Amino acid sequence: MRFFESLFDIVSGKRAHRNVTFGVSLASAFERCDRIGYASHVAKEAIVHADAFFASYLYQASAPLSINVKLINSHGAEKLIDLFVMAAILECCKLGAFRKNIALNEILQISADRDFAEQCLIEFNRSKLTPSDFFLKKVSDSKLIQGFENNIKAQYALREFARLELKHFSDSQTNFIEAISEAIDFCIRDLFPGNLQFIVDALFIEDAHCDVMLTHEFLLDWTEEKCAQIAANPKNAEDSRFSFYYWLREHNLGRTHVDPLPDEFREILIPDILQLLQEQKAIAFCKKCEDYAVDMNIEAEAIGNDGAFSIFKYKYCCARGHFLFSKKATMHLNIREKPLRT
Repeated sequence: MRFFESLFDIVSGKRAHRNVTFGVSLASAFERCDRIGYASHVAKEAIVHADAFFASYLYQASAPLSINVKLINSHGAEKLIDLFVMAAILECCKLGAFRKNIALNEILQISADRDFAEQCLIEFNRSKLTPSDFFLKKVSDSKLIQGFENNIKAQYALREFARLELKHFSDSQTNFIEAISEAIDFCIRDLFPGNLQFIVDALFIEDAHCDVMLTHEFLLDWTEEKCAQIAANPKNAEDSRFSFYYWLREHNLGRTHVDPLPDEFREILIPDILQLLQEQKAIAFCKKCEDYAVDMNIEAEAIGNDGAFSIFKYKYCCARGHFLFSKKATMHLNIREKPLRT
């Protein structure tokens, strides 16, 4: 009878009376989700479900199934949350509209233990298990709940809870997944496939005489930082940052020649492009040498001051001395008067 009462508690969502605190910070987990776009909403929902699921399951099961909740440390709790979120994403992958490759790659980025998450995905892809059965296997194999691997009753209870909870979760995400899938299809349907390298012409860059080359790998990281939160909401489909995020992740790559970056994406990148050149995250192409300037020489020139600030212009040239670009910078002069001697 207790088992079915527990099962009803899970399915119905009537968990408000539970006083068990599962040992993981939802705030830190949500903060990690803000780093990604496509799977951000689904992952946050899965984290909430996971936290409630474990708190309810362990509260109900601890007495009859001899599970001591207090023995689960915060690191183990984070792994349990990661496992549940991964299983939830894998369950959603059964929905035709869900973009599996993007979602699973993003889930690795927000896992508390990436190595553990990567190993789990490798094992899942090799197995023929359902997400709920794989989830149960990893909970048992990883020994995250003391005594669980030898407790048949606890394993059976968790398997049934997980199977129903994951199906319930997947069904609850159907509308959102369809909405964001339609938004992605709409915003990238008229764009040519992406490439491994892109070029921005010097004509579009103030204070530059060089073209700028950016790799696909770098742009993935850059859009993760600059565009992910926009990309998380299908209502932003007309925003170029939404399109940029998914265009880089959607198409199969393989061509090795350099393509111009589409106009709407170039405009997003331009405000940062000189800084990227300075940090050598982008590569300058010297038009006179007709080659990439891997090594650059820097000259500093003082061009004025404003009170406590001095203004400098840094000129960057290729190894042969051809001007590439310049960038202004200010230096704050902190002048302290000598204390008067008494």
